[in-house]
Amino acid sequence: DFIHYFVRLRTANDIPIAISYAYISAKAVPAIDITALEGSFKQYLESINFKPNVSSYHIMTACLPNDEQKQLLNVGNVALLKNTHITFTENKVPYEYIQTFYLCDRYKYTFTRNY
Repeated sequence: DFIHYFVRLRTANDIPIAISYAYISAKAVPAIDITALEGSFKQYLESINFKPNVSSYHIMTACLPNDEQKQLLNVGNVALLKNTHITFTENKVPYEYIQTFYLCDRYKYTFTRNY
């Protein structure tokens, strides 16, 4: 299947905090307006009547940055928190695979679990 692939440098106050590598199914989302990548991709999907983030599966690990990540994040060999996730449609079809690498000293991840 065809995919859309894009890399996003995430910033806070113009300071890099993370890099995301996204792979989106072209079967699920046939076309993407590239200007949507300047803002919330979730809001873009909602604007084209695609119901995003129904469920997702996450794996979190620690790693060191590769040369490209060092350059984009302006860092050396520092620990990154790698969040790999697959997001599914309401019919449980995967449409999104994303790897995001967060700078641990510039980002905090908070989880809430409801029973």
